[in-house]
Amino acid sequence: MIEILVDIDLEEFIPKYLQNKYDDIKKINEFIKEKNFDELRKIGHNFQGTGTSYGFEFVSKCGKNLRQSAILKDINTIKKIASELDYYFKNINVKYIKID
Repeated sequence: MIEILVDIDLEEFIPKYLQNKYDDIKKINEFIKEKNFDELRKIGHNFQGTGTSYGFEFVSKCGKNLRQSAILKDINTIKKIASELDYYFKNINVKYIKID
């Protein structure tokens, strides 16, 4: 399991955030099949902007890479990022802590 420490003040928002991101991974896979690079870029932008805000640095990093790869239409890298995100979300264990 991948342990992620998240501020307890975000606890009520995290389950919905994680569900939304997992749903986005399904969309990413659909957009890969369609080669819809514009939608892939948008999802990457969203991941990049929200990940760190909720304590998920890896999500932001993948989002940045997804966005850049979509701009370059690099489908092989996009597939790799989708696989990494899928593994990540299936294997995270969120622990809530008080962060001052």
